[in-house]
Amino acid sequence: MQRYDKHGGIRWRLARLCLLCIVLNACHKSPFKPIPPDSDEVTLTFSAKLPSASQGVKTYALSDADENFLKDIDVLVFTDDGSGNMKFRYRSVGKDIMPSVGNTVDIKVTLWRTVVDTRLVIIANARDVINAFDFEIGITTPDDIQQELVYEIDPLDKWLADDDDFTPLPMWGQPDDIEDGINGEVILDDVTLLRSLARVDVVVDENANFELTEVWVFNSKSNGLIIPEPGKVVGGVAQNPSLPVGGPTNNSNPLEYQTSGENSVREIYLFEADAQPINDANATALVIGGIYGAGPSTTYYRIDFRDPNNSNTEYPVLRNRRYLITIADALNAGHADVPAAFGALSVIPLGAYGGATGVKPAQAAQVTNPNSLTQYGDIVPKSTGGLMYTVTTINESQ
Repeated sequence: MQRYDKHGGIRWRLARLCLLCIVLNACHKSPFKPIPPDSDEVTLTFSAKLPSASQGVKTYALSDADENFLKDIDVLVFTDDGSGNMKFRYRSVGKDIMPSVGNTVDIKVTLWRTVVDTRLVIIANARDVINAFDFEIGITTPDDIQQELVYEIDPLDKWLADDDDFTPLPMWGQPDDIEDGINGEVILDDVTLLRSLARVDVVVDENANFELTEVWVFNSKSNGLIIPEPGKVVGGVAQNPSLPVGGPTNNSNPLEYQTSGENSVREIYLFEADAQPINDANATALVIGGIYGAGPSTTYYRIDFRDPNNSNTEYPVLRNRRYLITIADALNAGHADVPAAFGALSVIPLGAYGGATGVKPAQAAQVTNPNSLTQYGDIVPKSTGGLMYTVTTINESQ
């Protein structure tokens, strides 16, 4: 007759549990150990340069659709693994976000002492994306997070950007590597934060014979990379779009923005998109709707993204850019409805301004056609659409 040894059963279960722990530990072997609770803490302070300061700096107290609102700051720490490769070490959270001078804020973060070259990757307003990512200590690389940290919205929705419901814009910044590690209190120079999205504004000159009523965006994207690809940003200026692996996802339908007769400013935020041939059905493009003259019907015009240096060449949608479309006038009606306008030829701008910073005209009437000595009122439009406008492409961090 066998006797049940309850103590032996417990010992056997404990032995199995220990064996399981050993196996799991072997499977997840890492050259880095988690930061012990008694590690030396280091306070790092850095000054973050925000993309613009047109409405001042607001933090944790959103009352307007403020592009510079910082809801959260995550600092990802990578260290040299001994072979010159940066590997993930730990993550910390920025705190004490205080406005500084102009469009900068001072941010403090508690880090742990390191003794090898250290890289910091700073990400703002993307906490949910960070939380969902499976960081592996000693394994995850900066390239991994660059390719895999993707911000997504519902393909049916547009970016929330009004006073009552504003989604803070994801931003990214990366200071120079800290040689020999974080071994004392560190103060970094300005760290430029770049928005991961572009902004599009449509404004109408007060003397224009046109009242803006709506803006439609075709072939916009519902996802984008938080961190740009290497080489795609030079000197803080995006040169080419950084797109998710496999390409971005289109919004399901054109996005509609009702303006109620007012300018469309700080409403349209778009993920990056590749340049597509002008007038192409797959190109990211706008359809402008409004009342021409006495109306009464709304008329529509297509506008494509065009190279500031050559209006006959297509142009991508780039992060941290502001595309300012200034309507000077309308000389005749466009198309009867939105689909007809999008399927027709787009209107060529009278002037385009851009480069690293763009040249923002004070108002449309002060900008002349480079091919004419007259003001807008005497210029014959280059398109049968009859909409007269300029485009200014501005890099927001310059």
